Amino acid sequence: MNRKRTDGAATFEKTSGETERCASKCAHLRDQGINFAIFAADAANHTDTGRQALLAELVAKARGNRLRVDKAALAYEEAGRTGFFGAPDLVNYLASRDVPRWTHTLDV
Repeated sequence: MNRKRTDGAATFEKTSGETERCASKCAHLRDQGINFAIFAADAANHTDTGRQALLAELVAKARGNRLRVDKAALAYEEAGRTGFFGAPDLVNYLASRDVPRWTHTLDV
């Protein structure tokens, strides 16, 4: 299997030409009337552009699975610390709390 990057998200290409995607853990929560999703994922290239593309893909996938998502963020580990990327107010909210318990798994 060869690693291949597309739009900042990691994919894996089998030698037969088929693309194998991975699963991402997701926490779908509601607080103060806002539905939000946190995804355990990071872009393969670790850039804001890659993270934005990955977040958009995961939000679309979550909505396709009938989850209501008003705001979203990625939760990833970098240098031994948990980092967040997404809606600024949600990132600030998450930074002051522990990462929520994962409630769903999405195939990406």
